[in-house]
Order: sequence, then structure tokens, then C-alpha cells
Amino acid sequence: MTTPTLADLRNALELIGHEYALLYAGFSRITREVEPLDSMLERLQAAVTALEAGAVVALEDERQALLTDARSSLALYTSERALVLEAKAMGPEVHAFAELEEEASLVSATYRRHFEGQARATRDLGLLAEMIADLDRLLSGMEELQPSLPEGLKMEATIATVRSNRALYGDERGAVVEARGADGEEEQAGVLAEVANGQFQTYRDHFAGKARVTRRPQLLQRIIDNLTVVLDRMTMLKAAGFVSEWNEKNIEVVQAQLAHYRTELNEVRAAREALPLTDLQVVLGGAANEIMGEYGQNYAGMSRRACDLGRLGVLCDLLAEVRRQMAELGWFFPTDVNTRNLRLVTDHRALLEREWVAVRDAKATAEASP
Repeated sequence: MTTPTLADLRNALELIGHEYALLYAGFSRITREVEPLDSMLERLQAAVTALEAGAVVALEDERQALLTDARSSLALYTSERALVLEAKAMGPEVHAFAELEEEASLVSATYRRHFEGQARATRDLGLLAEMIADLDRLLSGMEELQPSLPEGLKMEATIATVRSNRALYGDERGAVVEARGADGEEEQAGVLAEVANGQFQTYRDHFAGKARVTRRPQLLQRIIDNLTVVLDRMTMLKAAGFVSEWNEKNIEVVQAQLAHYRTELNEVRAAREALPLTDLQVVLGGAANEIMGEYGQNYAGMSRRACDLGRLGVLCDLLAEVRRQMAELGWFFPTDVNTRNLRLVTDHRALLEREWVAVRDAKATAEASP
């Protein structure tokens, strides 16, 4: 057997560290499994053994430094394994609550990307309504589970945060509606055009060139509903005496797109109705792999300052759509395959959301640098 070099062992330890960060850092322990940790610990122990035996050609201080790092990681992961098992022993109610908390954090991430620091008048009211409905469901589940949680683990702070966010989003919805009618007719028409363009872009991101069976009909209905409201507002401006050639053209464009989207919605529904649920599990898994493949190709290991933040946000949204479909599928057609896929997609969604924040912050730092 070939004796590993110091570089080999250093690379192995870096890969293990990356795997640990991907699967465990920032996650609730009760949602983790110990099997990946067992594999990491086995590889770490092999590296420690090789370094302790001096079975590598290296300067002594370099060998000792790497050995110290390896032993530290071995102790950390061993402790983490025990803590994961301890968390899992708390019972199914704690596990169920942790999953609700995890989902609530993803709703917050969506709000951060789509609403924080953005012009209110142009925000997606349909998306906001969907987020409010999600928090209502999650809050109801949390409050139902709370009495059965162990003493000292009643999660009052978590529930209070979710309740506060629910109130914030409700207030935000009213503020968006108010902002759209705050200015003059010309400014309102401009806002409506921008809102329509945002819906057209959502359609391009989520539907154009995509397999119909992997698309969520409710999302396309949301786009249609948003555009219907926009069309009504454009038409009302015209009826109130607002004369504008480009508003007239915008009305025609929105009408044409609405007709196309309604036809497409029927096609999406027909395609999904013809697909067995077991096959839907497979194609959703493939859609998730495609999204993560794009992330791996264009973001993993790249300079964050050079990454496309906008596209990364789209990947977050695309993966959120796959996750939502898997979760809904699990409600009425639970299988081990779908449960495993949902866990993986949830983890990757959290990873992409964390990376979005890191890229945003890196770009902000670069812009602030002289």
C-alpha cells in the first residue's frame, strides 16, 4: 500500500471538514444522522494513526501541526456524534418541532432575499401571501406540539419569533398595497409595468424550457393572479383618464401573456395528472440534482465576490419549489425515497441560503473597499 504524503492527509482532512460543514454546521442536531459522522470519524482516525506513527515524509513541525488539527477534529466530531444521539433521544415531538423551526427559517430566508431593502411597491404580493400561509401553518404546528415538549425545552423564544415574523409579513403586505397607490398616475403605471416584468421573469426562471411534470401548478396560478391584479390596475388607470401609449401597450402585453400562461397551466396540470406519484418522486429528485449541479459548476469553490448573486437567488427559489412539492407529496403519499430526498433538498436549500448571504456580504465588502 502506498504511504500517504503529508499533502494527501491534509487534503483528506480538508475534504472531511468540508463534508462536516455541509452536513452539520448550522443545523439542528435532532435533524442529523450519525452515519455520515461515523464515516468521517473512521477516516479521521486513519489520518491520526498515520500521523502518530510518523508514516509520512514531512518536517516534524508540519507533521505535529497537522496531527494537532486532526486530533481536534476527531474530538469535535466524536462529541458531535454523542450530541446528535442525545438530541434524537428526546422523542418524536422534539424532532417534529425542529423540522417546523427549520422550515420557518427558510421562510425567513425568502423574505430576506425578496423583501428586505427592496422597493415595496414592486414586491410580489402572491409570494408574500404564500409565506404568510406557511407561517400560519408552521405556527399552528408549533403551538400544538409545545405542550408535549420536555420541560425546559418549550421553545417559547422560537414561537415568539415566528409569531413576530407573521405579524411583520402581514404589515408588509399592507405596506406594499399602499405603496403602489401612493404616487401619481404615471408613477403608478411605471410600478405596474415593473411588477409585470417581475412576473414575466419568474415565469422564465421557473417554467421556460423546464419539464412540465416538475413544475408546481400553484406557482403558475400565483403568477396569473398577480398579473390579473396588475391588468386590473392598468385598466383602471386608463378608465380614470390616464392617457399613455406605453400603458396601452403594456395592457396588451399583459393580456397576451395571461392567455399564454393560462394555456400553459392547463398543460402543466395535464402532464402531472398523467404521471404516477412514484415517478413524480424520481423526476423531482432529478430536478433537484440539476439545480445543485448548476450550483456546483458556477459557485462551489469560486470567489464569492465574483459570483452572480441574482442567479444564486434564483437557484434558491428553484430548490424551494422542488422542496415544497416533495413536502406536499409526503403529506399524502409518504415513502422512504421521498423522505430521504426531502431531507437532502432541505439541507441543500439551507446551504444555498447561507451561501447567498455570504456572497451578498462579500460583494458589499468589495464595494465598500477603497
